[in-house]
Amino acid sequence: AEAFVGVHDFRAYRGAFRGSDRTRVQEDTVCSLYGVTIEEEGMFGDTVDRITHPHFEDEGYVVGGHRGTSPLRTYVVSITGDRFLYKMCRFIAGAVVEG
Repeated sequence: AEAFVGVHDFRAYRGAFRGSDRTRVQEDTVCSLYGVTIEEEGMFGDTVDRITHPHFEDEGYVVGGHRGTSPLRTYVVSITGDRFLYKMCRFIAGAVVEG
């Protein structure tokens, strides 16, 4: 997460323009990020809500999930900076969590 802190060209972390915005003048893609933190919130429940169904239960299936799946892990990603590009924080959060 610290690799994103500082002044960088975040062109690769900007979402694509859609519709009439495609003709929009390309804005400056250099932004200053002051901090990027990631905290694991904890483990809550299953990866999906489990709903048992009599028809599938005999066959060993659970509707909405699989037996033995690991609990859902949730994170809070906080990003501070001088400005942000369209969808920039979403893409940074995805990169940080994936890494």
